[in-house]
Amino acid sequence: MAEKSYFAVKKGREGPKIYDSWEECQMAVTGYSRVEVKKFKSLTAAEAWILPVLMCTASTISYGENILSVDPIEDRATRPPEIVLSEEQAHILNKVKKGGNVFFTGPAGTGKTVLLHEIIKCLRLRFPGPGRQTAVAVTASTGIASISIGGTTLHSWAGIGLGEGTAERLSGKILGTDYLRERWQGVESLIIDETVYYLTN
Repeated sequence: MAEKSYFAVKKGREGPKIYDSWEECQMAVTGYSRVEVKKFKSLTAAEAWILPVLMCTASTISYGENILSVDPIEDRATRPPEIVLSEEQAHILNKVKKGGNVFFTGPAGTGKTVLLHEIIKCLRLRFPGPGRQTAVAVTASTGIASISIGGTTLHSWAGIGLGEGTAERLSGKILGTDYLRERWQGVESLIIDETVYYLTN
C-alpha cells in the first residue's frame, strides 16, 4: 500500500491549505504565480510548515473539513468552536443540500459569511475526490471579497479577464482554451459573493 502523503500549500488559489491528494493540490496551484507547495509524510509536519504563514496573516488553514485558526496571543493553532446556525440560516443551508438555488442578503454582522462557509463546506462534501475543487466554484465580485471566502474573482474563474468584448468573442476564448472549457464543463455549483456589484453595474 502506498504511503500517505500530505501536500501543504503556503501560497495557492485557495490560500494556505493542506491536501491529501496530489490531484487536488495540482488544481489549486496550476496556473497560479509564485506557488509555495511542499510534500510531507505527516499532517503534523505539514501544519508546522504552514504555521508561520498563518502567524503573519492571523489566518486559517483547512485540511478537508478540519479548520485550524491561529491564536496570535497564545502563538498556537486552535480549533474554532462548532458553528450553530440560526433557524433562517439552517433553512437556507437545507435548500442548498436539496440542490436548490439560493440568494441571501442582509446587513453587516448578520452571519452571511458564516453561512457561506457552511454552504461551501456542504457542497465540497457533495462532490468528493479529485473533482471537488472544480465542481464547486467559489467566486466574488472583487479580489478583496474573494479572500475571505478562499475563492477568486468571478471574472478570473470564468476566464474572461476584464470582460471586454462581445459575448461571442469571450465565449470563443473559453471554448478555445482547454482548461477554461473543462472548468466550465466540470462545475456543478457556482458561488458568487458580493453580487451587489453585478446588480448595480
